[in-house]
Amino acid sequence: MTVVLPSGLEKTSVVNGSHAMMDLLVELCLQNHLNPSNHALEIRSSETQQPLNFKPNTLVGTLNAHTVFLKEKVPEAKVKAGPAKVPEKTVRLVVNYLRTQKAVVRVSPEVPLQSVLPVICAKCDVSPEHVVLLRDNVAGEELELSKSLNELGIKELYAWDNKRVLLTKTQSEPSLSCRGTVSPALPPPAAPCMALG
Repeated sequence: MTVVLPSGLEKTSVVNGSHAMMDLLVELCLQNHLNPSNHALEIRSSETQQPLNFKPNTLVGTLNAHTVFLKEKVPEAKVKAGPAKVPEKTVRLVVNYLRTQKAVVRVSPEVPLQSVLPVICAKCDVSPEHVVLLRDNVAGEELELSKSLNELGIKELYAWDNKRVLLTKTQSEPSLSCRGTVSPALPPPAAPCMALG
């Protein structure tokens, strides 16, 4: 029988037809100083040159083959097409809402807040149309939805219900000229400010 080694070198070997294919693999690997666990046998049809299917316990003589190919197994990692998919990195984002409530969501720090907004709204049970994302509840700085958490450098934000905030502002701030002097937390002044404008 002709044995074709992984290097392409051909060798003639006398093989016992009553040996199982697994035994033949071990025997050929020992003769050629190869590791049987890293190699496999391939036998092709003499007519079609297509690989024949066989079991490890199939007897060599039953296959009626004159050439056997000793091939190196390809590691599974190489078989998979394309680069390995890296798991998406996520971070814990603390969302403060309804003044005293907190929620934690896992989101990608790379995507813009616009993409994260539906997750925040679902977790906090608020409508995306009415929510405003703020950096904190003191300065009231509105966050740009086109920027990501990494770009903004935050891991915590405040989700305010815009509808509720607007309603509160109209009740507590009767005049635009008072906006700079009246704190939203304080009650409106007793005297009207219309005269200032």
